[in-house]
Amino acid sequence: MGKLVHARQSDPVRVARWSRLSKENEMAIEYLLVTYPEQRAVLADGHGVGFTNHTLMLPTDEYRITLDGSGYQPPSQDVPLAGTSLVKPMVIAFTPTSPAAAPRSPGAARSRAGRTRAKRKKNG
Repeated sequence: MGKLVHARQSDPVRVARWSRLSKENEMAIEYLLVTYPEQRAVLADGHGVGFTNHTLMLPTDEYRITLDGSGYQPPSQDVPLAGTSLVKPMVIAFTPTSPAAAPRSPGAARSRAGRTRAKRKKNG
């Protein structure tokens, strides 16, 4: 039995594989929340990583964050992503370039319609 253990320890392929897997397991994951009034694809260094208003998981690194499409500001944000947690993600915000570009939420439209119906009933 001792010879088998010794053979495994001296096998350079197994040692290299174990070393690589060990390093992969040590890779830190960070959490990023990108806010915007509507759902947009979030790009990190030009690659799609998720959608706005959802917590994203990325490896610790520095990223240039943009949104898919146009009509938002700032055009990009450089983010050094480190030291976050699921309950305390890094939060960055993008805003529409004009108020007209901001979509109205379905809830706001429903409540406005409800107020209009209530006025009609009241006025007869």
